[in-house]
Amino acid sequence: MQNYPEITFKSKRIKKDGDALTVTGDLTIMGVTKEVTFPFELVGPVADPWGNQRIGLAASLTVNRYDFGMGFDRKLKGGEPMIGSDIMISLSLEAIPAKESGTH
Repeated sequence: MQNYPEITFKSKRIKKDGDALTVTGDLTIMGVTKEVTFPFELVGPVADPWGNQRIGLAASLTVNRYDFGMGFDRKLKGGEPMIGSDIMISLSLEAIPAKESGTH
């Protein structure tokens, strides 16, 4: 993991269906890139205590670590895997509109 300190996601497409969003893009783990789709839940917009509008977004996705070259396979004494093959990626985001240029 020292050679690959970051996991990256670069979006390609966003699709909205009611309050649900799906974001499809390239997920890179350990130098291996796969196209994945994150199903997002959208909350808001709501006003924060300072009067700004905000939205919340949450998503989770499970991928197989072997698909990304994570081949650590040490076994426990009984022969069972020490770690499973599934990796759950969870995202929680909060967004506010950009301020108009020229304002401070």
